Amino acid sequence: MSTEKKATGLFGVKVSENDGPEETIPTTEHSLDIQTDRLTVSGFVETPQGRRGVQIDIHGELKLGTHPFTENYSTAGFYNPHGQTSSWVGRVKGGAIVLLEVDVEKQFARGTFEFVAEDRHNPNSAKVIGSFSLTG
Repeated sequence: MSTEKKATGLFGVKVSENDGPEETIPTTEHSLDIQTDRLTVSGFVETPQGRRGVQIDIHGELKLGTHPFTENYSTAGFYNPHGQTSSWVGRVKGGAIVLLEVDVEKQFARGTFEFVAEDRHNPNSAKVIGSFSLTG
């Protein structure tokens, strides 16, 4: 049974697309899916150009500390830029999620993330950094 639902708290994201200026995405829609062996956290905002934001995933043991991105996407990050129909995928090299607190019983997670997302269809990329502190 999935516990994914709207979450309350903070989800901060800063993005620099194609080596451009860094900008903050003011996320207003947050979700949290937390189980003993899975965490999915996201923050998005609806804009006139479409839905924009970030989703991060850890499939496996939810231990505190650094979770490097993996080739099989069991630990991964995804960035949705303005006006795109598909997400840009986080590069494995250098991508990581750091879990600072996690409580499955209380449906709470806090951490940080950093990765470079790449457009699979065009030569675009974005440096993505952020933090979250959410309760489901």
